[in-house]
Amino acid sequence: PDAADLALNNPELDIDPQLLAAIRALRPADQRLVALVALEGYDLASAAAATGLTEAAARSRWQRIRRRLADSSRATSDTAVTLTPLTEGP
Repeated sequence: PDAADLALNNPELDIDPQLLAAIRALRPADQRLVALVALEGYDLASAAAATGLTEAAARSRWQRIRRRLADSSRATSDTAVTLTPLTEGP
């Protein structure tokens, strides 16, 4: 398993179970991007490099992932989830 897999499977991860389930329902490449950016603190440029994407492709995927997770959150609760990439690199 890579760092993204370890981050998503960390038993000490303090994350809403519904959000975690929604992240795990994403495609593996999208799960990795979420893990790198939201959990590991990578900026989008560094996450793009780590995943073999261009920065533009990573930014586009990140926006799509955020929409998908927010839609999933609204469908299952009254509280929307907001994922924001950290600005500092790994």
